[in-house]
Amino acid sequence: MVKEKMPGKNKLVPRLLGVTKDSVLRLDERTKEILKTWPLTTVRRWAASPNTFTLDFGDYSDQYYSVQTTEGEQIAQLIAGYIDIILKKVRLVNRSIVNAMHCLYIFFQSRNKLKTILESKATRVPHYLKTMLVRFEPLLFNDNLQLYLDLSKLLLLLNLR
Repeated sequence: MVKEKMPGKNKLVPRLLGVTKDSVLRLDERTKEILKTWPLTTVRRWAASPNTFTLDFGDYSDQYYSVQTTEGEQIAQLIAGYIDIILKKVRLVNRSIVNAMHCLYIFFQSRNKLKTILESKATRVPHYLKTMLVRFEPLLFNDNLQLYLDLSKLLLLLNLR
């Protein structure tokens, strides 16, 4: 339970302030009706003092949302924890995208190296490997990324990677 100032008046009214893994909720204290929802991704800053808690939504809102409460520190810790989880997910997704792009790059680079081997008369490539590559050529040169691991193993055998 928090108390917020009524717009245009000096009167404080009780409200419920909820924090979920996705958002901050402002609820009616009697009906529990959601009056306002702020996604956590829009929270820019927050501050707790012994008797108040303030949220800053940056460009998403013209003003701060400030309430009177003695539980400001607990609210701040809850928001910080959920925002940390969101940031970890974003970093994981970004890392996955970079890894996928790297795999695509290596896949096509590897495929081009194998094509060069097949087209060359390289004597350093053992005959059995070149025969194997020729046999699997139709598979190697389609756009199936699943073959990336097999290509990598072949290139390691050929010391081309």
